[in-house]
Amino acid sequence: LADVLGEEDEKVRALDAFRDRLFGKSIREVLYEQIENPEYGSAQALQILANVYALHFSYRNLGHHVQQLSVLGVSPFEAEPLETLSPRVRRSASPREPVVVNGKATREMGPLGAVYTRAEDALVEISAAKSLSFLAQLALIDWQPQAPPDMAEGYAQVSDFIDDALVFLEVTFVTATQVLQPDPCASFQARVMDNCALSVLKSLSGGPAGGFNMFALLQVDADVHALEGFGEKWDCLAHCEAVRELRQTLDFFLSGNPEGILDTEARVSLYQSVDAQRLESILEKYRDTPAVEGAQAGAGIAEWPKRRTMERVAKQLRERAPTPSLGQRVTSLMSPPQIKL
Repeated sequence: LADVLGEEDEKVRALDAFRDRLFGKSIREVLYEQIENPEYGSAQALQILANVYALHFSYRNLGHHVQQLSVLGVSPFEAEPLETLSPRVRRSASPREPVVVNGKATREMGPLGAVYTRAEDALVEISAAKSLSFLAQLALIDWQPQAPPDMAEGYAQVSDFIDDALVFLEVTFVTATQVLQPDPCASFQARVMDNCALSVLKSLSGGPAGGFNMFALLQVDADVHALEGFGEKWDCLAHCEAVRELRQTLDFFLSGNPEGILDTEARVSLYQSVDAQRLESILEKYRDTPAVEGAQAGAGIAEWPKRRTMERVAKQLRERAPTPSLGQRVTSLMSPPQIKL
């Protein structure tokens, strides 16, 4: 095609258009049909995502050939690989975009972007449905126990349903590494961990109907710590915003010093990922924790804050917070977390 298309500018435009048509409507329709197939499970969803990512590489490589034609004025088959071009030529090329930013495909994937996003969404939905079936049991714990849980090395014993969830996640993550390329695998794993964290946050903010005390939250903290340990083992927490929010929310309660969040520096340094509206809804569920004679109340705290203290903190946060994020989303002032694929 490059040899028969005529003028150089026309070659570049025609080849770009040909590339987009080649990976356009027909391929997308076939992929969408596969993605939406109700009979497909996680194994098929993993393979579809791997296939879409492989197609992206073909799309990108054709783009490199077109770029070489534009810069060097030679046929793509005569041009050397893009990675071996001289620094002068490489600087004239557009900078590489990450393929996925916060779980969403970028324009570098061209016509495949929307397909990739939907394929990853489908895979996450299938995997989350099972993992969240375990985490849903969190709603069944005793939310107002009269004594702290037995503590060992600073944490309560992990709940059985968390152990079950971790077994499922281990199998899921191992399978993903066998099917997916490393970068989409990392993106998928991060989103699954965030789904787990959001499930816990929703359990705290949407219920329990009768409220919770700090003895219950000590149990939740132990379970979340186990999930975090799993995520650290798989090295997938760096881009997990919901996991960070959950950890900072728990740290706020476990600090025993709720007024500390009213300090601007503390909000920015310790609680920048906390969602103010969600925290307020959780604070509404806070109940007084029974005093325990002759023993600490847990987590090195002699006595947990009273409900009226939490209500006062919630009121001041509502009056102060101009945005949903307590730290006013410091990440918005910097480059957003990106998973470069």
